[in-house]
Amino acid sequence: MAGKKKIMDLTIGVSQAGKLPAVVYGLKGIMDIFQVSKSTALRYKNGFLRDAVTQNGNVIMVDTRKALICFGMTNPDGLVLDE
Repeated sequence: MAGKKKIMDLTIGVSQAGKLPAVVYGLKGIMDIFQVSKSTALRYKNGFLRDAVTQNGNVIMVDTRKALICFGMTNPDGLVLDE
């Protein structure tokens, strides 16, 4: 059963080690977490992720735990976040 993935792994960009960084940067970070295109990442940033995003000029920082809560995950603490 080594080839099987959890359904969560298919929708959330969990790395090979099963860890997500505590903070991701830029639209690329949003794209990596949610496995979406750049245009969708921009809509997410300006939409439901607004509380998880901090932007100073061109620098975008996203709190991964808050982003997953905003996304609707009821138990993001079940994921292992790099501190």
